[in-house]
Amino acid sequence: MCQMCEGQSRAEVLADLRLRIDRFGWADMSVGADWSAPGFTYTIGLVEYGHPELLVLGRPPYEAGALVNELAALVTDGHGHHFLPGMQFTVRGLEVELVQVDRSNNWLVMAEELYGRAVPALQVVWADADHSFPWQRAETGPERQRVLGSPVSQVPVPRSSPLAHTRN
Repeated sequence: MCQMCEGQSRAEVLADLRLRIDRFGWADMSVGADWSAPGFTYTIGLVEYGHPELLVLGRPPYEAGALVNELAALVTDGHGHHFLPGMQFTVRGLEVELVQVDRSNNWLVMAEELYGRAVPALQVVWADADHSFPWQRAETGPERQRVLGSPVSQVPVPRSSPLAHTRN
């Protein structure tokens, strides 16, 4: 899972990312997790479509990877889908809201190294089983999802979006 942990150099990892972006339009990277424990996962390559990268915290890599990959496919499919901060919808059975990441440089390290600059990002914040987002709950602790920006008022999903059937 961790290419550098398995002996690849940083240059080899960056070259592999470039190959995946060239082939698929984007790549994903999971950090600080194993297949059953949460960490964070983000896309690399969406900035080449004029779109912020997508970032998910607190989900196991297989879930987070599937989530960002489904959304990234909508961005790169040629139909001009563009996600904005404040949008709320359901994807892969999770209610989510997109939040503009205030400072991505501590999170999207490989994306920023690949592009040689800071890259914009949207955090895909997920609601809990009670349909509450982290800013709607008072509890703290390790199970609480960290939010890397300020949530904005709900922005409806455009009716032309494939996600329009979900809640606004």
